[in-house]
Amino acid sequence: MKTQAGHMETQSGILEKSVTAAQTSANAAKDQIQIMKERERARLAITPMKITELFYGWIGYNNILFEIENHGPTSAFNVRGQGYAYALVIGNELPKIEVYPFPVPDVIKANSTPPTSEAGFFLDDGSVSQPISTKAKIRVELCGSILYDDILGNPHATEFQYFMDISELELIETEQRAKIKTGSLWRKTLDGNGAT
Repeated sequence: MKTQAGHMETQSGILEKSVTAAQTSANAAKDQIQIMKERERARLAITPMKITELFYGWIGYNNILFEIENHGPTSAFNVRGQGYAYALVIGNELPKIEVYPFPVPDVIKANSTPPTSEAGFFLDDGSVSQPISTKAKIRVELCGSILYDDILGNPHATEFQYFMDISELELIETEQRAKIKTGSLWRKTLDGNGAT
């Protein structure tokens, strides 16, 4: 009886080690599959394009173009985007912000020319006629998110928030536009940028 109990204890220990080894192996396989999924999925990134002038007054509407680049090896599907853009004289009150959909294609292919989208904002002549004359600090912001599904149907999002501080303008009052002389580089904010 003691011998049989000893054999059962040994077999139980062997079985426990086998189960642990099988579980470890299954977890490693699961991790490997996740690595493969991550490596093969679409990855979208946003790059705002340079703006060289601002319109104000009754024209007042400005477009910010941005590219949506796919850095992954497969296409992004069911692509949609939303966000906003605005401009203000630094120190003034933040304008009313409305989030609206960005025009984006449904599919963004890998290894292809990045499509462009746009976000618009108004700059009223009150902003320009204040301290703007030629030297002013105007902040332009572009914020939003691009949502998409990868090749396996898993959802992802790219959040972005860029700003540009404009410190000097050349006004062309007859055309109600201002050429940006200094400060036309986009920068990412410290937060508000990320991807899943």
